[in-house]
Formats: sequence, structure tokens, C-alpha cells
Amino acid sequence: MQTFSVPGDFGYRGAASVWEVDRVALNALIRKEFRDPDDVRSLGVAVVNTDAPDGSAGRLKARLEGLGYSNVWIVSEPRGPARTTASGGAAARVLRDVGFGTVTDTPGAAGADVTIRLGSDTPAP
Repeated sequence: MQTFSVPGDFGYRGAASVWEVDRVALNALIRKEFRDPDDVRSLGVAVVNTDAPDGSAGRLKARLEGLGYSNVWIVSEPRGPARTTASGGAAARVLRDVGFGTVTDTPGAAGADVTIRLGSDTPAP
């Protein structure tokens, strides 16, 4: 069993001392700690455009969000010749939703559970 403190700080309602909940921090805690470990849509997914057409990272981010992924962001890295790869513990499962690419053991982006690096094999829009 795990316990968590509701994030916030003391405040006042009239003369009464109350706990003012930090709703942004509470939502972040819930997303992080109370997710289904078998549902890849709750994982942190970083998308990098390494060698794909301009705008590909944004299109993939939107596509994944449309599939229910709730924590996808774009990361900037140096561009260069590459094929599409994904790294991280659930990379193969996320690639099923991406539809192309191969799994690699390349280190991922900071804070990401899965990092997708889009390469020259990324389909055109």
C-alpha cells in the first residue's frame, strides 16, 4: 500500500484554517502514480524529428493524442541521416500505434518512457 499527500498549502476561509489543494500538482500526481501500467497511452512519449519531413513530429504528436495518449511532447535534437527508431521499455508497443520504425536501445530523451526518433522512412503527409 502506498500513501500520498494531497499537494497544497494552508490557507484561511474566514477564521478557519483550511488546506488549499494545488489542483495542477494534484492532477500531475494522479497522472503519474495512478495509471494503468499496461496502458501505453499514459506513458511519457518524446517525439524527435531526426530526418523526417518538416512538421512530422507535430503530426505524430497529434495522431498519438488522437489515439488517447495523454503525455506526448516534441524534443529538439540535432538532425542527420536516420531511420525511424523507438527506445524505452514499451517502445515496441508504442510503435504498433506509430505504424513503422524499429526498436533500439539508444538512450531516450530526458523524462520520457519512450522516445520516437522520426527518420527518412516517415510517410509523407
